[in-house]
Amino acid sequence: MTTTPRNFELALVTLRRRRRSRGAVFVEGIIVVAMLTIMMASALFFHRLYAMKLQTMRESRVAAWSKALPGCNSAVELVALWQAIGLTDAASGGALDGLNDDSSGAPKWLEVGRQEDVKTATVTQDALIGGSTFNLKTTNSVVCNEVGDDHRGDVISVLKYMWDAIIPS
Repeated sequence: MTTTPRNFELALVTLRRRRRSRGAVFVEGIIVVAMLTIMMASALFFHRLYAMKLQTMRESRVAAWSKALPGCNSAVELVALWQAIGLTDAASGGALDGLNDDSSGAPKWLEVGRQEDVKTATVTQDALIGGSTFNLKTTNSVVCNEVGDDHRGDVISVLKYMWDAIIPS
């Protein structure tokens, strides 16, 4: 079996095609690995960012509820509510001025008895995807509970509660 020049040239062409295809596969592999690495780093960063946001939300909610659960004095809050809507100025003619406020924002009387907490956190990107720093902030507001009573509702305690709610001590 002797090789003819025609078969030899055909073998060389086939060999060159294989080498080129191997080089193309290698370059494509490098590109795919680089893209997958960047996508994985981005996914890990967004996971860390979202987990940190959920943590600040939990901490803020717990802190606001722990401030509000012990309760607020109902008499003080009722007077503050009356002042917020303008009922304490009834003698001067401004009995319902607070109810006619501009409705673009929350009315003042919703702020009475509110407990608020703010939590912040900072998350930094990996250097592979930019190295930026992001600040997270979560604000939670909870309205105070009334102070609970230890005894059942007998007539004297109900009248005392009503008196404390209407006239501040």
